[in-house]
Amino acid sequence: MKTYEEKARSVLDRIHAERKKRSGRRKTAAVCLVCLCAAAVSVSVNLSPAAPAVNSECDSDPASAAAVSSEEDVPSAAETYAVYTDSITLPEEESTVMADMIGCLVYQGKVYTQGEALWGDEPGENDALLGEYVGEAKGTLSEWATQEDWAAEFASTYAGPVYTVNGYDPSFRLCLVQRTDGEETLQFLENLDGIGLNTGADLYDERLHVREGTVRVSFLSHQDWNNGAYEKMRELSGLSAELWEAFLAALCEAPFVKLSSQEHEGFYQSEPQGHLFLKQADGTTVELRLFAGGYVGYPKMSWIFVQLPGEAFDAVFEACR
Repeated sequence: MKTYEEKARSVLDRIHAERKKRSGRRKTAAVCLVCLCAAAVSVSVNLSPAAPAVNSECDSDPASAAAVSSEEDVPSAAETYAVYTDSITLPEEESTVMADMIGCLVYQGKVYTQGEALWGDEPGENDALLGEYVGEAKGTLSEWATQEDWAAEFASTYAGPVYTVNGYDPSFRLCLVQRTDGEETLQFLENLDGIGLNTGADLYDERLHVREGTVRVSFLSHQDWNNGAYEKMRELSGLSAELWEAFLAALCEAPFVKLSSQEHEGFYQSEPQGHLFLKQADGTTVELRLFAGGYVGYPKMSWIFVQLPGEAFDAVFEACR
């Protein structure tokens, strides 16, 4: 069975093949997902908000169907970011590509793609996260959708009310509420569509607030992660508070780099790797993927990483393998 990342990579390859067959204008739109199953992660470890106590041991091409790679995406001369995530585009003609992609929502000209989901046993359990109601997701996108469908505001693979998320910039994160059989699900959607990044702070501090918000940290071995065995997640412990804080500081201060799949063939299959899950005070979770050489990735961002080699990274990397 193909992993999530292998499916995502095959989707991107097919999109590129479709692009090469065509000339002329391209239409920016949403990327659809007829849903690759991403299990919501439950994190265990009690840590103090600023200094998680963090230990012990800890395989797939990039998972980011959200960042559709294109050499044609060139920022304007006025922009000065170190790296840019790729703009999300679709072939002009209908294609079976659409059948494999990630859940999405079109909002204010940007494509927000499927992130974490929070389940509540009781309706309203997670309402503290809900901000302003901004509109109704249409649920009109599927593999049979037309270009007109893709271009519409609130076009989506979901149906339901859409809200801003308290504590997060709506230009980055929105939330769709789904209620069925007395249960409530908050489906987060994130805008990684052609955004500029300089240092880790642009994502992990300004958008995700991990330095101030992390209260618990867990890890999963690479083998268990690759097999989807999230029930085997364990507490990350054994690191000093100072080393953990140094890791978070380095994560925010270090530069983003963009690797090439051609120059780094096999990178995602390399071992060892580490998988961290940072539980936030608001109940959300931030996942980090660590590679040898100081590379830290946000799973939806494919070949873009923060690179922070040094003692703090080495200590955390060793602890989560």
